[in-house]
Amino acid sequence: MKPDIDGKANVLAVTLVTTKLDRSAIDGALDRDRVISEQAAAAKATVVQFIFSTDSKRERMTAQVRGAGPVKAVSTAGLSFTCNLKTHAATRVAGQVRTDGTEKFSSDAFTFDVTFDIPVTPEPAPGEPLPAAGGEPGKAYVAFVAALQKGDVDTIARFWPKEKAADLLASKKAPD
Repeated sequence: MKPDIDGKANVLAVTLVTTKLDRSAIDGALDRDRVISEQAAAAKATVVQFIFSTDSKRERMTAQVRGAGPVKAVSTAGLSFTCNLKTHAATRVAGQVRTDGTEKFSSDAFTFDVTFDIPVTPEPAPGEPLPAAGGEPGKAYVAFVAALQKGDVDTIARFWPKEKAADLLASKKAPD
């Protein structure tokens, strides 16, 4: 699962590539799509990605087709295809995605019928987990919230970058 393009909802991305990829580089990356695209480009491989919403409905499909000529990018705008997810769980996704007929992109015509049953790789957690009760960052956050609740401008300013803190403290001295 990952945030959708608008960053608001989680989506499931099923990515199929016509070459072997360096899994450790992908697992260690915060931007997995970029790493997959770079590795595929280096291998002149084709990438097809199906994006599903959390309610198992097909959202969109994109493809980067590499061959003898230039890279051809395809998206679902105007395409007619059917998706049937049989399994959509936290650890596994299985189903079929196929065109409803022959589709055209530029001067190329294509069809596809893809069946998959694959494990879901969780998104990497950003950074290191905090210790119990949040450790020092947790204490600082609790102190900041307490200062906000009290309206303690001097304490709030200690948590802000110097230039913003100076403005905040100056506004405290300014008459209304």
